[in-house]
Amino acid sequence: MRSRAFTLIELLVVISIIALLIAILLPALSSARASSRLTQCLSNMNQHGNAIAAYAADNKELVPSMQDWYALSGPAADPALIAGTTVSPVTAQVGLKSEVVNGTVVAARPLNEYTGDDPFASLCPDDKGDSFQTTVDSAYEAYGTSYQPHWQDSQDTPYFGVATVFGAIDLNGNVLSRSDGTQRAPRRMDSAITNGGQTYSHSWSEKFMLGDFPWHGNRPLGDPKNSWHIGASETQRASSMLFGDGHAEFFKFEDDYNNTGGVNLNGYDVDPNEHGFW
Repeated sequence: MRSRAFTLIELLVVISIIALLIAILLPALSSARASSRLTQCLSNMNQHGNAIAAYAADNKELVPSMQDWYALSGPAADPALIAGTTVSPVTAQVGLKSEVVNGTVVAARPLNEYTGDDPFASLCPDDKGDSFQTTVDSAYEAYGTSYQPHWQDSQDTPYFGVATVFGAIDLNGNVLSRSDGTQRAPRRMDSAITNGGQTYSHSWSEKFMLGDFPWHGNRPLGDPKNSWHIGASETQRASSMLFGDGHAEFFKFEDDYNNTGGVNLNGYDVDPNEHGFW
């Protein structure tokens, strides 16, 4: 008995069904991959939270000090990639281990010891760089980290309405000073923080420690480099954020955390109602 062959119509129907299933499944698979990348990023941030707590336990409950905005954790920056950017040369010299460069002792990034010197703990899989540096397509590759903390500013001013926590030191570990002569010393965990005449006294579960590299309120909305994760949009700032109690979450900022309108501190808006002084 001869086997019955498929007709052309039957083959076309099967192909159509397969194509329909692929069209249905692909977005779901893409969304699952994006969610997985976000989960990995938040896991890395939680690791940073544990590292900060361990560092503080070893240092009289003080959080770390560092040489620049980007020198908290991760490998050395790439001098070629940061050429022409606003990153200081110091950052390019600081790697996973302490070393001597031209006779100068260069301190290791302070959290590396507490993340097991694992460089990938500082890598976000969704890292798209930073719109402020058009030549940088990956913050990790350029600066050595995908995550930017809120550093002690040269003036005692709460940039972006965020109380500064991490201290500022030079290559030899000396505490740097502000323009008014006060030291840019690290803050103690779980204590009130005063900047610019204002005091942050809310729960540390609401205190920003660090976030995706372009999380600061001066990055323009709508630029893809500033929207790393699924769920971010062109009209609402959203980033993975690490908070003072060590938890990380994908945080959607209120509409007034931008650089126009609203209550203003040092030229940038804050949300004074719900979170106060971050």
